Amino acid sequence: MDNGYSISDPVREDIPVLAEWISTTNELPLISDRTDSALSEELLREWISTARHTAVVRASRLPIAFATLTAAEARLSPGEIEVCHLIVHPKFRRQYKGTNLLLEMTQLARCERFKRILGRVVPKNLIGMAILQSVRWRRVPSSGAREISGCDWYEKAL
Repeated sequence: MDNGYSISDPVREDIPVLAEWISTTNELPLISDRTDSALSEELLREWISTARHTAVVRASRLPIAFATLTAAEARLSPGEIEVCHLIVHPKFRRQYKGTNLLLEMTQLARCERFKRILGRVVPKNLIGMAILQSVRWRRVPSSGAREISGCDWYEKAL
């Protein structure tokens, strides 16, 4: 990324900052299976510890976007990986930060030789669906092991 933005792994100091601003958006139900809106530091640490990769977009040193790449959230087939918890700070939306982070996570999955990358979106998350469609992910029916109530699944072959 350019213009003072960078993508890196999260550091310990990011945890309280991310937990606070994600909680203030009241959008936790849009990026997880949680129904409450408060993201605890403990849950955020759990997401990070179970993820294969975690990334933060920074504006200077401030973390303004977050996502994980994981096989721990849903039962996936061999060769599949999922992008989870992708969220951008409200002040930095509509600047392609989420799209760039999604593309970065896709590239990480490709480098690790995954065959397919998946993402699930709560139907109320119209922006999430629009981002996936804009980078040519296709909607697929949820079935079997991927059956998660209330989510639409998208995929991209790698």
